[in-house]
Amino acid sequence: MTVLAEHDQEIRAAFGVMQAHIQALCEQDETAMSETLHFPHYRLSGAELKVWPTPEHYFSDFRSRAGSNW
Repeated sequence: MTVLAEHDQEIRAAFGVMQAHIQALCEQDETAMSETLHFPHYRLSGAELKVWPTPEHYFSDFRSRAGSNW
């Protein structure tokens, strides 16, 4: 049995969360999007670690990066 087959249920669950996140992003649904993230939310990009303690902090920063058309 391969590692993928051993963890099929976990992999499907992870893809489900990813799909829910993308759908919420496309629908501009901040509530649904925040349900796909853990808070505090951490993101490592290059040498910078970004931390958002709450959904409000995350979306305030997200809107400033995404622009008014989001």
